[in-house]
Amino acid sequence: MNYETAIVLAHQRMREIGKSIEQYHIEPVSIVGKDLERRNGEVVLKAYNEYYYLVNYENYYGFVILSDTGFFNADNYTENTIQEFTGLIRIIQKGKFWNLNLTNTLLVPNSTKINAVDELELMRIKTVRAIDFIKVTIH
Repeated sequence: MNYETAIVLAHQRMREIGKSIEQYHIEPVSIVGKDLERRNGEVVLKAYNEYYYLVNYENYYGFVILSDTGFFNADNYTENTIQEFTGLIRIIQKGKFWNLNLTNTLLVPNSTKINAVDELELMRIKTVRAIDFIKVTIH
């Protein structure tokens, strides 16, 4: 599902549950989690008054998403529900590699190894592939 489809679906879903456009807010969000969450292989979102719609699901690998209302397996689409998640959302690493991997040592274009924390922070955007959603917050 692309961003436009997710936004249309979000508006439709809000109408289905009786919310007018003034009662909710839609925005794109990119989830990367905290360093500890990524190392532990699980990112948790408490979305009890929110809905998350996964976008561009075909770009992701190595994790499952479980929530009170949905299930998504990035590597096997056969049992997935619609990519709508709310309540307690858990993004769980399945194997050794997933979108949220962050290596301890990076190779930059000139093949120089970087180990310094400050430089790793600067390079994070190039090494972690965020998981993108359309987020709906109900006021």
